[in-house]
Amino acid sequence: MKKVKIILLFSLLFILKNPVFAQSNFLSAKIVNAIGDTIQGEIDYRNWDKNPNKITFKSLDQKEILEFTPKDIQSFLVSDEVYLSARVETERIGNNQFDQSPTIETTLETVFLQTIIAGEKSLFLYKNEASRENFYIKDNGEYYLLKYKKYNKVQTVNGATRSYTAENKFFLGQLGAYLNGCPDIQ
Repeated sequence: MKKVKIILLFSLLFILKNPVFAQSNFLSAKIVNAIGDTIQGEIDYRNWDKNPNKITFKSLDQKEILEFTPKDIQSFLVSDEVYLSARVETERIGNNQFDQSPTIETTLETVFLQTIIAGEKSLFLYKNEASRENFYIKDNGEYYLLKYKKYNKVQTVNGATRSYTAENKFFLGQLGAYLNGCPDIQ
């Protein structure tokens, strides 16, 4: 027992004496600042599973490390990924993610949207903290959440109650209107 305590004590001293540092992964990047200037530099790229809520950037000329949120810059490009700052509706996730309501509850947030398809009819993605994917289209300068929700539906027929998964596919109408001038896609 005494040896175990000594080993634990030395292990604790080693950890306290030698702090663990997270590795950085600075890659060549560009940001577009709030006034529209493009700045070359490097971003600490994390191969994000969820959209970042801030980035760490150092410019080539200053080597000063700065943090930016979606409210600070217009966009950034790193590792062939383009993120745009936007104030958008995001799906609000409650404690019960799979409820019985087809209603999609949203809140307004300023986030980094990842560009999935860039062009005349672009598509954007915001993957939130709960790993819920929100897809967006941009029309007349505004971003629109493509609304979709799975929910539990309870139905009683002849005294028997059954529960099944239903879907609110509001996005189909949104895409139909958005792609109206594209008959090949219809």
